[in-house]
Amino acid sequence: MVKHNASILKYVLDNGTFSNILELGSGQKSTTIIAKYLLERQKGKCLSLEDSKEWCRRTKKTMTNNKYVNIIWSKLIYNGKLIYDYDFKKEKFDFVLIDGPSPYGNMPNLLKRQKDIINDPSLWINPRIKKGFQSIDLLDYIENNITEKTLIMVDARKKAILYYLQRYTDQFDFCGIDYNNTYYNHLLYRPEHLDAHKYPICNATFICTKNSGLVEKIIKKRYIDKLVKYN
Repeated sequence: MVKHNASILKYVLDNGTFSNILELGSGQKSTTIIAKYLLERQKGKCLSLEDSKEWCRRTKKTMTNNKYVNIIWSKLIYNGKLIYDYDFKKEKFDFVLIDGPSPYGNMPNLLKRQKDIINDPSLWINPRIKKGFQSIDLLDYIENNITEKTLIMVDARKKAILYYLQRYTDQFDFCGIDYNNTYYNHLLYRPEHLDAHKYPICNATFICTKNSGLVEKIIKKRYIDKLVKYN
């Protein structure tokens, strides 16, 4: 996780009542924070998907005594979208952390998805800039497994956020926590879309159902003065 986001994640969990957590991209920081949260509550569960076998193995080593977190290796597949090869079926999650997949080891599939974007000039995002590119389809991936009470946190991945904003701004509220790193990232845009909406994108982004006020309820006093609304 990028700077400050680990402490933000811990705060959000401590101020929420989450019982079914999904982590897309296991991490020794983030998965440990989630595991500790569930262990302290003695209830709930977390499914953590990781596309790197080595990173999955490392993270599992730190979770040996925690029965609440299930870390699963799941490769990335490309079926018109770049997603994990895992079917959630009808399961519903109340908190989702998007901190994956890794851009490394998935280059053939990434190049296929990049080609799609290059051939779609209506998209704002610049397909040649790779910041967060590998995560652009994950909101589509989980759309049927979230509810109006689900809070989604995204660790950096500014290009994916811009893609989500173009597609979902009428469906979700987007906001972020600013640690003096908010900026209008012109590099993320295609040159022909530089005059489109210029969204401020922070390193910690939250997504929730439109007009639910979910983020404000959970953020409360500690971060409320740093909250930046994107749309």
